Amino acid sequence: MRAPRPGAHGGVTRPEQGVTDMTVGKEHIMSDVSNKAQEAFGKVKEKAGELTDDQDLATEGRDDQTESKAKQLAEDAKDMAGHVADRVKDIFKK
Repeated sequence: MRAPRPGAHGGVTRPEQGVTDMTVGKEHIMSDVSNKAQEAFGKVKEKAGELTDDQDLATEGRDDQTESKAKQLAEDAKDMAGHVADRVKDIFKK
């Protein structure tokens, strides 16, 4: 099963259903942007800490990156669970 892809208006299109869900799409995009920003700022903090020999700042940056990646994985798992639930519903409709 393929992952959802952005629809024409920013929603999520499920190819097997041809349905665009605008609400889920916007929330997912905002979550992705927030997680990517946290990851990027974490990288900046880590490098700044390394350049200034501030180990606390470098560690904080690595922690931010780890937290961001964990959030991304949780979001992906949530999306996959939704897709599995949709597929199960489709099977029982037949």
